Amino acid sequence: MGADEGGKGRNALRALGRALHWVRTGGAAEPTFVDLGEFKAPPEMPLAPIERVVEEGHLIAASAVRMAVKNRLLVRALRDDREYDPRALVRVAKRQFTELAEENEEAAERLEREQRREAKQVENARRPRRYLGGRPIVERPEQVRGPQVYRLLAAALRATAGDDEELLRVVSAARDDAWAELGREVEARLGSGEAAPAVHRPDVPASATLDPAVPVDADYARERDQRMRALIDEDLAALAARNDPQPPASLP
Repeated sequence: MGADEGGKGRNALRALGRALHWVRTGGAAEPTFVDLGEFKAPPEMPLAPIERVVEEGHLIAASAVRMAVKNRLLVRALRDDREYDPRALVRVAKRQFTELAEENEEAAERLEREQRREAKQVENARRPRRYLGGRPIVERPEQVRGPQVYRLLAAALRATAGDDEELLRVVSAARDDAWAELGREVEARLGSGEAAPAVHRPDVPASATLDPAVPVDADYARERDQRMRALIDEDLAALAARNDPQPPASLP
């Protein structure tokens, strides 16, 4: 077949394709395609310094410990009716930091085992199982230094677990958080729902209101005791339950 005949054949096929498209779509315009060019992957961003990664990881871990201590404090106070005991809460914080350190050490060991397994496959001329960006994961810079990051973070967490002054600071901050959360619950219960027009009541003593300068409605004094009971029986009990999914036996 000559060149002219080949060209005519291709043109005929294109015409047939357009005709079939017209029949299928009821005369709709044939779709057009835009050449977006060749995709070029963006350059890889430089990795953050290991010291910075460890520092940020420690901040995240400390925040998690602080929240755990706050939750335990609320449960001890609201559900178990136990007094504030900073020494017991320091033990809670120490245990939390130690457990997080152990988790990071286990993560380092797990990643090292994975890297050894992937490296052995490469040495045996077998295709590594997982790729990212055209390279085996074992060769990715962030994966290569992963065990080091985990171990440094674990060391920092263990150092904090052994620093009683730092643990006391965490407990103090957790206590402030607990007071703030408790205050929000009290405010939400006692300061909500006063929809009736506010009037001054000379027959209600100032001590019956939260603020003597604040006008109260006609039912405020009568309903205040009911709201206080609901606060104790419902809201604070719910707050304690939200902050402790564990059974009472697990408390120190």
